Amino acid sequence: MDFKSFLLNKKKSFKKFWDEKLFKIAFLIHFFYFTLSLILFFTVLHDQNDFLTYFNVGKQVITDLPDLYDEANYDFPFRYFPISAYIFVPFYLLGYDLGFIVFQLLNLITAFSICILMVKLISANSNIEDLDKKRVILYISIFLAIIPHSFNYILGQINLFVTFFLLISIYFFKTKTSLYVEILGGICLGISIIIKPITIFIVPFVILLKMDLKNKKIKIDFLRSILRLFGIIFPLSFNILFFLFIPGLWNGFLEVNFLGSTPEIVNHSFSITRLVLNAIILYGIPVSSFLIFLVIFIIIGMLGIFIYIVRVNPQFDITHAFSFGLIIMLLVYFDSWDHHLIILGPILAITFFYSSNSPIILKKYIKPGFFGLSFFSMLFTGLWYLIHNVFPYNFVPTIFLLLCFYGLIKFSLKNSSIK
Repeated sequence: MDFKSFLLNKKKSFKKFWDEKLFKIAFLIHFFYFTLSLILFFTVLHDQNDFLTYFNVGKQVITDLPDLYDEANYDFPFRYFPISAYIFVPFYLLGYDLGFIVFQLLNLITAFSICILMVKLISANSNIEDLDKKRVILYISIFLAIIPHSFNYILGQINLFVTFFLLISIYFFKTKTSLYVEILGGICLGISIIIKPITIFIVPFVILLKMDLKNKKIKIDFLRSILRLFGIIFPLSFNILFFLFIPGLWNGFLEVNFLGSTPEIVNHSFSITRLVLNAIILYGIPVSSFLIFLVIFIIIGMLGIFIYIVRVNPQFDITHAFSFGLIIMLLVYFDSWDHHLIILGPILAITFFYSSNSPIILKKYIKPGFFGLSFFSMLFTGLWYLIHNVFPYNFVPTIFLLLCFYGLIKFSLKNSSIK
């Protein structure tokens, strides 16, 4: 297929979507988020967004790389891997205003690229017969309209880029056409971790390990697991050079990530770790914030890994695995924000098309959690700002996440013979 035919084919596909009123509305809502971010940037939020941090990171790379993690250089701390800092150099060179516009245009293009990837992934399952096209359009439309997009655009965040590489990773893992593809899937996951380390806990869930408790057998696809891990490690390994040859970078990276951003201050993160820390801060209990993080991480993380290893549902696939990793990370990390939900949202939506043997579990747990996170989480964040002086716990989004987590656990342990 030549480029002209490719464009014509995509134009026809878009027209089918555009003919649906729901998609039209979602498209306009998404474009409103994009436009609103530009208006606010050039009026009241010009110097109050996360893009300013990324812009300054681009400057820091050029002028003083050893102090990359010095929080005095930014309004909000930079906590990503050193190699990711070079992503922001072009935006710094463009200048602050033009850099923001180009950055947001890339976000917009990425959002619609994600829609294409969602359609491809939903259609990739050979077990789906007579795929309901309107249902596909429904979930694409939901993704475009979810409220956390507004936060992502207004702040000038990079979550859509993370989502894009995660979906490509899933696509490679699902095709399984060759062992080489397993490496490519791992590389894309590794790139997503470089862009934003919040995706790092997906890694245990790409290892093809399964335990049959009934027959006391362990099954592992050693070669494919190694190839996946090699792919993940390959792009990440370039950061080792920075940590080895630039003194202070490794300590700065650890400090800014595992002490949390201003852990001594109450904030609206909806992770379990942050809810506990808010209580500790409120009552002046002298406990290490890292210790709290570690205990919760071990409890939630080990539970998720154990369920993954003993899974029995034949429909469990890589989309469920990625969802597990993301939900666990959002539950345990210091600072889980509403704009992070656009990383989880499309992956969780795709799982609905791969869970046909569990309609009750989807209806009772995962879908309510999904819709709650998509459309109500930011409402409760806004409420938090009104009452945080007396009740500093943004716990409702946590409940939505726990619903999804519990639903995935029940789905994983559901034998196909059980209704």
